[in-house]
Amino acid sequence: MQTFHPRTRRWTRIEYDRLIDKGIFQPGERLELLAGQLVVRDPQGTPHATGIRLVTRALREVFDEDRWIVDMQLPVALDEESEPEPDVAVIAGDPRDFLPSHPAQPVLVVEVAEASLTFDREEKGSLYARAGRSTES
Repeated sequence: MQTFHPRTRRWTRIEYDRLIDKGIFQPGERLELLAGQLVVRDPQGTPHATGIRLVTRALREVFDEDRWIVDMQLPVALDEESEPEPDVAVIAGDPRDFLPSHPAQPVLVVEVAEASLTFDREEKGSLYARAGRSTES
């Protein structure tokens, strides 16, 4: 008897963005594209939200707003199969620079974690690290 192994389909960032543009997902549905997989994000508790606000406040005090953007939970185009929404990201430039597409090279990414610590360190961390290596030439 043969063992059944279900196949999964990997999504690209372009396909994911088209699905969003067409309104395929429910309003407020919390999804991220990570390594070609659509991942459902857990609802945020108060401690998590407070951590994001505190990190954002601290980084906005350090980074000059004329040269840097400190974003909360907005998409970052890491590669062809990943468009995570890190809790906080620091990006060089002006918001209008990213009208054609999401930022691709954050200089700093912060994930605030409670239950997701292992996932954020191992899965998301490897995506961020791999993207960082690919942008250094």
